Amino acid sequence: MNHEKVVSRFANRVENPKIGSVTWSGSRIWCDGDTIYSYGTHFPMAYYLGEANGQSCFIKNGDRYSSTTSGHQSIVQRDCKGPTVSRTSLSAAGINMCNLQLPSDDMDPHKDVVVDWTQDRMDYIYRVKDKETGEFLPGFYEGGYCEYMDGSQVSYSVPKQGMFIPYAHQESEDEIQEGYWHVLGAVLIRTRENKCFLSSLDDRRYFVAELSKAARTVTQAFRGLKPRPVREAERSGLKVVRQGEWFFVPTPYEGYRAIADLFHIRTIKETKEKAQVRVLPYRPEQRHRHVCRGLVRGQTIYVCGRVKHVDEDGYSTGEHPQVKLGDRWYRAYRNTEIQSWSQSGSFD
Repeated sequence: MNHEKVVSRFANRVENPKIGSVTWSGSRIWCDGDTIYSYGTHFPMAYYLGEANGQSCFIKNGDRYSSTTSGHQSIVQRDCKGPTVSRTSLSAAGINMCNLQLPSDDMDPHKDVVVDWTQDRMDYIYRVKDKETGEFLPGFYEGGYCEYMDGSQVSYSVPKQGMFIPYAHQESEDEIQEGYWHVLGAVLIRTRENKCFLSSLDDRRYFVAELSKAARTVTQAFRGLKPRPVREAERSGLKVVRQGEWFFVPTPYEGYRAIADLFHIRTIKETKEKAQVRVLPYRPEQRHRHVCRGLVRGQTIYVCGRVKHVDEDGYSTGEHPQVKLGDRWYRAYRNTEIQSWSQSGSFD
């Protein structure tokens, strides 16, 4: 049986009359009950959650494994409706992707619950192989623009979030790949211990965050990650800057003279010496750091200039774009999550 038929029968919950369950096999894709796999049980691509609004709902694994598996995932993404997560990030947080369920009156007490999710978005595009490097440029088409399948064009830019998933049956030596740029929504999960976790994307990386307060919707969860001063600043119309788990709220102070007066420092020279490059506070389990020039007053951190995301050796990680704050001083606030997990290397 070809791959499309296996996925279609899994998505439509068609039982195999010989077995009496949703069990079908192809050469490299097979399904057994509520789970469909690429090659083997080591890579589940989707898990059946149940019925939502009259249609079957699935949770899908967005991890990358190989170009062939990516082709399998593209078929699953097309036919199986529902949110996408990183299975490895969820596993790191202690959540089994294949042990989730939708809210219902007869929920299994041994399963965690998908409380809410926002829909993914699919932008259908071409991408062209670079003649010098041999790599495919994500979302790029000849002439410096993205060309969508309906013929419309937009200025070329690599999206901050999402990943390119090619259509199946495309060879690596092809000059042009067709597929879609997949921008993930978000998923809110409540565990059996009544802990809440938010799964989504940040700067093209999957993350799972344990929330400090329970939430009922994805919107509420994202809002709850913002400390009160950040929410108040946004309500007042200030432009808050973010890098990863850190928010930066602009202050009226610009330049070293202004901040010297605030800190009662006599000279600009002394102010520059005190405003040394420092690592923003981090949890012991965090491998990477946010680094910037700053001053500390009590519990408040004032920063300016550039904010970089670096590894233990001080090299840029590329996980988050560098933030340029300029001469304006900002107050730095970390989000309210209890802890978080991310999965790197997932996107083109």
